[in-house]
Amino acid sequence: MPKNAAKAYADKTFKKIMAAKVYCVHLVSQLGYDILFQDVDVIWYKDPLSWFHNASNPYYDFDMYYQDDGNHGLYYAPYSANTGFYFIRNNPETQYFFNSLLMNGDLIISTSSHQIALISLLNEHTSMYGLKVKIWERNLDEFPGGYTFHHKKDYMKKLVKNEVEPYIFHMSWYVICICKMIVYYCICLKHMYTNHTRSRSLLLLSDTLYCIGQKIRMIKYYSMNN
Repeated sequence: MPKNAAKAYADKTFKKIMAAKVYCVHLVSQLGYDILFQDVDVIWYKDPLSWFHNASNPYYDFDMYYQDDGNHGLYYAPYSANTGFYFIRNNPETQYFFNSLLMNGDLIISTSSHQIALISLLNEHTSMYGLKVKIWERNLDEFPGGYTFHHKKDYMKKLVKNEVEPYIFHMSWYVICICKMIVYYCICLKHMYTNHTRSRSLLLLSDTLYCIGQKIRMIKYYSMNN
């Protein structure tokens, strides 16, 4: 596992991190557990497990659940599944799927994408092995992501004002982590002002600006020494 962050999309470190995302999920799957996987750019507003474990949910009988990436390019066809937040029910079909994904690790290296490799196998396993996959519609209010942030401004304004309460918000579609931190700072600070004291809000502001400053210094360091 790399000790440092990737310096660019698809560099050697990035590819190793993408492969690691397969290894960890495969191990948990083989142990017989359900899996809720998420990247670090996800905020929980409510416990999403309550949605997945609700037997009265009309979508309860699926094996896998993914956000729609929003990018419907050919390389993501036909599912356009986003791999930054997903839920897996443990059963023989999903165990076999992640074992197959592990065995196709060379596809991750050749495409520089864990997401492209996974989507290609989704197509195969739904057709041949009966795997049941649910891709949430990209305008679904309960599980918004980067597509919502960029294309549904009215919804984002309601989110900042606490007028809607999704289960999670996934800040996908942003390559630069500083931008993600600023977006989350704005959302969280508004939430703190609405629900807590002003002093705690200012503490959050201070912590966030410190983290952003540290990240900027790290980028400057890498720029000067590489």
